Amino acid sequence: MSRRADDTPRSPRRGRSRIAPALLAGWGAGLALALAVAARPVPGQQAPAPRELERELVAAATAGDAAAAEQAARALLAAEPARLERLLARHREPAVRWVALEALLGAAAGAAGPPAAAPQGEAAARAANAIRTALADRDERLVLRAARAARVHRAPELLAPLVEALGRAERVPAEQSWLASEITAILQELTGQQLGQAAAWRAWLRRHGTEPPPLLPPPPDAPAGAGGSGADEPELAGSAAATIPRRLARRPGAQQLLERLSARDLVVVRGKYDQAEEVLAELGLPFTPVERPRLGEAALDGEQVLIFNCSDVEEEPTPAAGIQRVRQAAEAGAWLLSSDWEAANLIARAFPGHIQLGPRTRGDQRLVIAPAPGMALHPLMRDVFPISPLQLARWRWRIDDDTWTVIPTRQSLVLLTCPELEAQTGHGTVALSFPVGRRGGRVLHVLSHYTDESAGPEGGYVLQQLIVNFVLEKQRLRAAAGTR
Repeated sequence: MSRRADDTPRSPRRGRSRIAPALLAGWGAGLALALAVAARPVPGQQAPAPRELERELVAAATAGDAAAAEQAARALLAAEPARLERLLARHREPAVRWVALEALLGAAAGAAGPPAAAPQGEAAARAANAIRTALADRDERLVLRAARAARVHRAPELLAPLVEALGRAERVPAEQSWLASEITAILQELTGQQLGQAAAWRAWLRRHGTEPPPLLPPPPDAPAGAGGSGADEPELAGSAAATIPRRLARRPGAQQLLERLSARDLVVVRGKYDQAEEVLAELGLPFTPVERPRLGEAALDGEQVLIFNCSDVEEEPTPAAGIQRVRQAAEAGAWLLSSDWEAANLIARAFPGHIQLGPRTRGDQRLVIAPAPGMALHPLMRDVFPISPLQLARWRWRIDDDTWTVIPTRQSLVLLTCPELEAQTGHGTVALSFPVGRRGGRVLHVLSHYTDESAGPEGGYVLQQLIVNFVLEKQRLRAAAGTR
């Protein structure tokens, strides 16, 4: 085995975690119930003034202290809910606006009564106003949260704000955000109308005049209440966090695309230190395994997704013929996913100039990761994280000893970052993507192992969800081009 310059042995590289249904702790557990009960001061103790409660909420949310922010929001909801409405409308920090929105939605959810019933009264009016405000928010995560709450709230007066939110979301190309597609699906469920872009929805609303059109009754599996506590988003529900198949079931057409996959569509190149084939087998996805020494002879083309397991360039180098074959496939449109040491073994050799290798890490670590700025709703990031900005601190990524850090170039799209890794090495990118050629080829490289990022609060299926998203996006583009 090769060593670093100081001759310190590398730690073992293999991980054999399995994808299996697991429960992830969520910040939203019990929030709707808690917010439905007005906070009361302890007998004989003076309750904090609303202004002080607001300061506590802002400080806690800004610091990422979800429990303290929830407590302050609950008390403020009972004391002076108008302050929550002002925070939602005006505060510059997304986490503060998120807490205010959840508090206002949670109060209405507690007043809803029977499952899937629309809430009534003052709490319902406040929830509707909060949804309307958040649908116009500048942060896509709050817009998405509000749209999902509107699906549960089922108020006809929210159709027009939903349509306007769709119009703003359409300004971002579909390959950069999935917000527009989700809002469209919500509008279609609420109304039964199979319309597409915002212009068509606006015309449909105009035909109804000043009277909002009636909405369809909720489907049998509709969540209860008014959308509080992350309703319709299992990642925030706490007691029943979604596994990948359940997440995919919420996406129109996703299951059908995966069911049409053949073994030829997915090619796995074996490597000594990773086992992507285990992940694909657990997910029920067909694939063709290829031994690395025979890669130059493999039947590769531009319609495939190629997944490379981590292997050492010194111990098991990718042969030159294989490098050439992979480059040709990517230039023809193939998508390529690689992990860890493949940065040096494959990516830097097959696609010079697209990334630079940074210093290697020292010691196995589990570090907090987060979406890169503006990447939370990128299609490759769908369902990778909860949309709540207060949930991210518990998502951790395993970085092995001696891992190559990567330095993005101008062509790179950074998807995941790690501030702790940046503080240690000067480079915090843990997942990046870049285009190849003129026929739609793409590369996604990640620092960790496919089998490392698995179940539990620290893994959250992050990397496995990235794999599925990567495969789905390629299949979606193939279907759109008529080659699938």
